Amino acid sequence: MQRQMPSRFAQTILRLLQDDSRRMQAMDLSGVNTEKMAAECISLEDYCRLFHEVVFQIQAELHGDEAEKVRRFSSYQLLLESMTQAESLQEALDKADCFFKRMSFAKAGISLEDDTDSALLTFEFPQSETGHLEASHFSMDGLGWLPGLIGRSTALWIWWNIAGWLIGESIPLEKVYFEDPWPEPLEKYEALFDAPVACLSPSSSLRFDSAYLCRPIIKDQRDVRQLMLNFLQGLFDVRYKNRSLAVRIEEYLGVSGGEMPTLKSLASAFNMSVPTLHRHLQKEDTRYQVLKNHHRRRRAEQMLAKGRLSIGEIAVQSGFSDAAAFHRAFKKWTGVTPNQFRLEAG
Repeated sequence: MQRQMPSRFAQTILRLLQDDSRRMQAMDLSGVNTEKMAAECISLEDYCRLFHEVVFQIQAELHGDEAEKVRRFSSYQLLLESMTQAESLQEALDKADCFFKRMSFAKAGISLEDDTDSALLTFEFPQSETGHLEASHFSMDGLGWLPGLIGRSTALWIWWNIAGWLIGESIPLEKVYFEDPWPEPLEKYEALFDAPVACLSPSSSLRFDSAYLCRPIIKDQRDVRQLMLNFLQGLFDVRYKNRSLAVRIEEYLGVSGGEMPTLKSLASAFNMSVPTLHRHLQKEDTRYQVLKNHHRRRRAEQMLAKGRLSIGEIAVQSGFSDAAAFHRAFKKWTGVTPNQFRLEAG
């Protein structure tokens, strides 16, 4: 399956370059043409290549003759190389905290609380002087955070995946906490982290099983250099390859809208035949119909709890032909009618 992102993300990152010639150069080197940029979505691979080239060009605009040295010895590369010298993930995260506190110019850091069952990785974000994205936020000669909610969510996502990259396996999250009030739609952020999200929390944090802190670090400096050549893509790949087919199908359904893909089109999206898709799901003790029902139920419950749409509109957005079919299915799933669920949720 070709993973995709909204093209507006690519357009936003490209606008950070002030020089039109550098914009064209970034697009040419990443293989992202104007047609791809104009589409609603862009492939994840194209976005990651464009992101890398834009950040590369930003250094030239910010640092002039010193740009090449900044690129070769970026602060984040030095930080990750330091972390690979740790014995365990806990030691690596402690190193990151020390690195931030000593190298960043504003108050920033990473702290770790570990109890018997779970670990809480907390991020201390400095106050941003500007609330919007600027090229200076991507300078590689310092350690900084992007501003606002987008900055916090990006930082937590990147560091969650860096932790998994260091130990060679994806780390399931128990919960994600943000200090910010939450915009709609919440489910997109929960899908991003594969975990429940809480807002207006005392800190911005990630909670996960503390057993992962004892995992050995399997990466070295050569791996860091390779990661820096393909930064975002490398982090996506670690998490993506370790997930089951069922989880990936649920994510696919989450971005496909209300209409459920047919089994044939789903198999095609994952580059499989229908029998092969069946076999893989059987090995995971599930079926496509089970995954569809789970997605429909979760989507319907979210929309009912918000109370903005009519039952008929929710039926359509949940993939049902009419309200009566939705009513029967929802009562079978939950034991209550959609209206009863909405009243109890309110």
